[in-house]
Amino acid sequence: MLAMPRQGPGSPAFTQARIDQVLRRLRPQRVLEVACGNGETALLLAKRTDAQIIATDLHAPFIDKLRRAAKRQGLNHLETRCIGMDALDYPPASFDLIWAEGCAHLIGVERALGLWRPLLSADGLLFLSEPVWLTGAPSAAARTFWHGNHPGMLGRDERESGFMQAGWRMLERSLLPAAAWRRYYAQLERVAAELAARYGAHHPALADIAGEAALYRAHGQEYGLACWLLAAAR
Repeated sequence: MLAMPRQGPGSPAFTQARIDQVLRRLRPQRVLEVACGNGETALLLAKRTDAQIIATDLHAPFIDKLRRAAKRQGLNHLETRCIGMDALDYPPASFDLIWAEGCAHLIGVERALGLWRPLLSADGLLFLSEPVWLTGAPSAAARTFWHGNHPGMLGRDERESGFMQAGWRMLERSLLPAAAWRRYYAQLERVAAELAARYGAHHPALADIAGEAALYRAHGQEYGLACWLLAAAR
């Protein structure tokens, strides 16, 4: 597929605001981003702080692209590593901040929190974003889509209750605004148009893109991307 600025809904402005929330509480020295994708957030972090940043992803082309961008922009404190989010082999308390956007569910949110918690310093923070239900009675169409993409998706309150039961304190919470979702699907539909022009209208990705965008227009109020800044409870 042709390149997208991000691998999911979001916006630089929203991410920058979340980074600023962190920096009002903490001046990290070492930052780990898991599943960094194309690296948009890693670059924002590197421009906002002089902390040592390690951005990881299992997909080597993403890592190569980010490494070239960091070098081009002179961000020498941004390192990259091709490794899975469940295979991070750093010593305990290696990082002051772990950043994980929309990826924890790929290995299970509870498992991810258990794996990453030992990597945080005593006062370290975890930024996490995950899809959540915003209604207790989602439509059949929305349930079908998200069951295929995020089988363990929970309501926001239920997810937050799980954090507390697992020994985390919630410091900040926010929800990705609808404008960022619309921006993402507008970009995705431009990619679809380019695919159709290049490969023809029967390219297998086109139906998926059209279906996902149509689902959001019809049922986007039923789900969202929730963001949390968490600290381990003491």
